[in-house]
Amino acid sequence: MSLHEFIFSDRQKKRIGRHAVLWILCYAYLVICNPPYAAGGQDELKMTAVTFYQIASLRGLFSLLGQMVFCYPLLYILMPVYFWKKKYIQFISLLLL
Repeated sequence: MSLHEFIFSDRQKKRIGRHAVLWILCYAYLVICNPPYAAGGQDELKMTAVTFYQIASLRGLFSLLGQMVFCYPLLYILMPVYFWKKKYIQFISLLLL
């Protein structure tokens, strides 16, 4: 399987694979780049590296699930039904809702 085939294929297995790779990369980014406490809170909280990454992992997971809940209805319901049929007012109204 070539990279071009993986990215542009319409086959369902490859589409699911693309989505899985995307969400895994997003999750890794969220865990690595978003600490579980705000700036300056590090001195007040005495936590081990394991506790730090457990909190970061859970925070990244909940953030990712929220993004998925927003993303899939947008891509598979709102875009085909409203946006591509040029019903822009309904699309924007439902998007804001």
